[in-house]
Amino acid sequence: MYSEAMPLRPRSPPSQQEIDAFPLSSVGALLHGDGLDCPIRASLGALGRKWALVILRDIAYRPDPTFGYILARNVGLTPRVLTNRLRELREEGLVDKVVDGRDQRKVHYRLTPKGKDVVPILIALSAFGMRHLVPRITSDGRPRRLEETFPGLAPFLLRDLYRFAASFDRPAK
Repeated sequence: MYSEAMPLRPRSPPSQQEIDAFPLSSVGALLHGDGLDCPIRASLGALGRKWALVILRDIAYRPDPTFGYILARNVGLTPRVLTNRLRELREEGLVDKVVDGRDQRKVHYRLTPKGKDVVPILIALSAFGMRHLVPRITSDGRPRRLEETFPGLAPFLLRDLYRFAASFDRPAK
C-alpha cells in the first residue's frame, strides 16, 4: 500500500523547473514492504502476459475486431494462446466479448471502461519504441516523434495520457 507520508492537498500545478528537478528515486520511499504491493507489479499481473498488450492494442485501435483479425495481425500468435489471453483479459474486466447483431456466429471484442485506461500505457510504449527501438521498427533506423508517426493525432493521444495521469476518479470496475 502507499504510505500516507504525502497527503494529497490542492495546489497549483508544478512548474516545469519543479518537474525537471524532481528526484524519481524518492518515489520508492512512499512504498513500504518488500515490493509485493507495488502498483507496477500488480499491473504486470494483469497486463504482463505474453501477447496481452498487443491484443489490447488491436482491440483499442480497431473498431470491433474479431478473433480472426487479431490472429492474422500477429505472426506467431496461436489460436490457443489468443483464446487464453482473451479469456484472461475478460476476467480482468479489460475486454468485452460482443456478439454481432447481424450474424450470431461472429464475435467482436471491445475495451471496457477499465480497458480504456490501458490506452495511455500503449501510447507510452509506442513513444518509447519509436524513440529507442527504431532498428526493430523502421527500415531507416531513424527515431521518430509521436507526431511523425501519427500526424495530427499526437495532441489527442497525449491528452488521454495526461487526463489519465492527472485523474483522481475512482478506478473503473
